[in-house]
Amino acid sequence: MVKKLLNPFVVSAFILVLVLGSLAHLMYGSCQTSKYHYMCQAYWMPDYLPGWMIVNAPLKDAEILWPKRSYSGVWRS
Repeated sequence: MVKKLLNPFVVSAFILVLVLGSLAHLMYGSCQTSKYHYMCQAYWMPDYLPGWMIVNAPLKDAEILWPKRSYSGVWRS
């Protein structure tokens, strides 16, 4: 049983799923989860976010993410 799970294909697929899941959570998770979520969503991928996550400001580069209503101004860590 253990030898079947240590197959290089299974291990590679598991690592790939972990990496893709982590990236998806970083890109589409709450922007208030960590400062890295905010940086990723605000600066690196605003063109790929769903429309409900972005507010278009008058300036093209000034795209702001919607904060949650319960946001107190303090990063949760």
